[in-house]
Amino acid sequence: MDIKEALVDVVKERWNDSKAPVLYSQVPKLLRRKGIDYREALDGQSLKDFILMAQLDQLKSIQSPEDEKIWALVPADVSSDEKELFASYKEASGAKKRGRFDKLVWQAFTHQLSEGVSRLLSVSDSGCLSRDVPHSEAQAVEGFILIDLKYIQTDPSARTYGSVCANIEAWCADNQVDVEMLMYVPRQPSLSAFWAKISELSPDDLGRISIPADIVQKLVSKK
Repeated sequence: MDIKEALVDVVKERWNDSKAPVLYSQVPKLLRRKGIDYREALDGQSLKDFILMAQLDQLKSIQSPEDEKIWALVPADVSSDEKELFASYKEASGAKKRGRFDKLVWQAFTHQLSEGVSRLLSVSDSGCLSRDVPHSEAQAVEGFILIDLKYIQTDPSARTYGSVCANIEAWCADNQVDVEMLMYVPRQPSLSAFWAKISELSPDDLGRISIPADIVQKLVSKK
């Protein structure tokens, strides 16, 4: 695969995955996943000049309406205007930053499996837990559900954020699992941790803390 074919592939994959453009700044990393070093392939030519001069019929360049220095690529048949396209990029990148699925769940669907081993996942109100066991024991572990190999994408050069999400959602549908139970939930700091931090304050700082009298009365009256 040459650099032109690889560039078309990464742009179409991004569009099919999240309906978002590929920024010029993202192209080198995406090409490396295809095994292509763009600096070597372009022999000193800048990436921007190459894209603008390569006459890639299947792609088109778009410019951010908010920053003229930011350019991106989309498939040539995409008709949305630049404002909508860059908004879709922000939405897609924001979804990644939010960490849509729990980290342990994500690892269960992306980490390499040893030979002769099956991966299981337990889903409950208290959280998720994965376990790798020999094939012969996979059906005997109570409270765990098998993750078929077809749902596990271990090759980072072949998977995308969207493809992993799709696999997790398909696994949930096939096993009648509520996908919401696999989502990342931010942990709230415990009260014990809060009071531990309070205890670290100096006597002078502690003296500046005041609690309304009615709150003190409620605390005292609690058994």
